[in-house]
Amino acid sequence: MYLYGSFLSHSGETVTVHIVTEGSRARQIEIGAEGSGVAFTTEPVEIRSCVNDTFDHLLRSQATIRLQTRDFMPELFCTSCMDAVVNIFKGGRCIFAGFIEPQTYSQSYNEVYDELEIPCIDVLSALQYGGYRNIGSAGVDYA
Repeated sequence: MYLYGSFLSHSGETVTVHIVTEGSRARQIEIGAEGSGVAFTTEPVEIRSCVNDTFDHLLRSQATIRLQTRDFMPELFCTSCMDAVVNIFKGGRCIFAGFIEPQTYSQSYNEVYDELEIPCIDVLSALQYGGYRNIGSAGVDYA
């Protein structure tokens, strides 16, 4: 699935979000398009940097994408950290490149349009997930 859309930031710059799940663009959904059933919330994207202590050499970042959706979107549930690629651009410049955080998808079913938060991790965090924690790999015992 290819989920994409744009909105204007508070400073008037265009912010564009691209999400590609399982490397396929067969099903395309434009966020905010009429009849798509998906729209941005009032605070659609939040990007923050993460530092554990003063000795960190690499500055990792996380992003949260907030959408309002009418339908259940099972393609956004990821078992592995590299199942869904996320790119966020601001003014034509990439400000976030990463993946949807694995095994964190949850969506309520209370209203006609429900708010959906998509937590995203950057490429460096994905290497940690895949290389050290083996999250989403077959045969991993989490006990």
